[in-house]
Amino acid sequence: MTLRRLILLTVFALALCCCANARAQKLYLFAEGDIKSANIKQGDMYDIQFVRKVMRDSIPSQRFCLYNDPESVSSEWRGPDVSNSDNISRDIFRAIESCPAGSNDIVFFYWTGHGAYDSSRGHYLALPPGNGDRYVFRSKILSALKQKNPRLIVFITDTCHSLIDVPSAPCAAPTMEMTRKIRSLFFDCRGVLDANSSSPGQKSISTEAGSIFTILFTSYLQSDVNRPTTWKAFFSEIDDWCRHNGKAQRVYTWSWPTSGSGGGSSPDSSSSNGSYAGWTEAKYHPENGDRIIRVRVDGQNYTINSDSYFRSVIGNASSNDVILTLVDNRSGKTYDLRTMLRPRGNATRLGIYTRDTSATGVLVYGVMSGSPGAYCRMRVNSNVAPVRAY
Repeated sequence: MTLRRLILLTVFALALCCCANARAQKLYLFAEGDIKSANIKQGDMYDIQFVRKVMRDSIPSQRFCLYNDPESVSSEWRGPDVSNSDNISRDIFRAIESCPAGSNDIVFFYWTGHGAYDSSRGHYLALPPGNGDRYVFRSKILSALKQKNPRLIVFITDTCHSLIDVPSAPCAAPTMEMTRKIRSLFFDCRGVLDANSSSPGQKSISTEAGSIFTILFTSYLQSDVNRPTTWKAFFSEIDDWCRHNGKAQRVYTWSWPTSGSGGGSSPDSSSSNGSYAGWTEAKYHPENGDRIIRVRVDGQNYTINSDSYFRSVIGNASSNDVILTLVDNRSGKTYDLRTMLRPRGNATRLGIYTRDTSATGVLVYGVMSGSPGAYCRMRVNSNVAPVRAY
């Protein structure tokens, strides 16, 4: 072989390597669940559809791959029909094994159905009767996902988390641009997110329209889409909504991802991207006689000059995250409270009763028990003594 030919072959090989390494990140989604159990199958079908749709609508088609995509005859990731399988446990692992994700890609594994935890072996999926194992432990699924060695693993299950020891023998057209929220949660992170919709001892609450967690999860992915966020802040929003609405369910997380080199901020950073660094727990509320003088929502500051204007700002806000600046009735000093509004259209979206006043802002004359206004976070450096805690 001549030297010239050897050099040309080497350059060609290097070019091929560069092209392979330059391939854009892709998110591979496995969204399946228990659609056989009579008491949950309708809600689970909704859950699966919600997750598939929000991800498809949020990520450009060339950056997204759905397992057994019904809208694509040439999908690169195909395998057993897991939800309708007579051996679900076996086919879950077959699906994971066949995932073509590379080292720079994201694998999002979502499952909705029955679940519980064993006192010695941890959380597990409780599968419907069939030829395979009825109990598949979370640790085994996570181990299989790690074998793929992707940039990021997002492992989310919407199941109950009650203590039940087991026997020792066992969509829409794609968009062309990705939302900043999706990018910050998936494409700018690396590592493993391992989370369940409920915490130890809790049930995962279901409705005829789907599970509470999955409804909130997919709704928040589609709201305020240009605001980057973090997984911790994201799940805090869901927990706050459940707390404010009297739902005994909190997200439980075994591990968090870290920031990658994609330009996103760290999931643990204290920037203004939705994290609660610099804020107390959600246990404060305004007092009668305090005045609300300013509202920050949707990235804008609104100076409040009337009760009708205040209610309009709150009612029309696109984001659920709101910061209220108040004047303390006792000291005359200002302080900030932050809370998560209920969804738009809710009559008690905030739950703080106000009226017009001759002074600046609007006067607080009551707070509805159990409302978002009753469980606010106070800014840590507020210059008002925190006497309002429940």
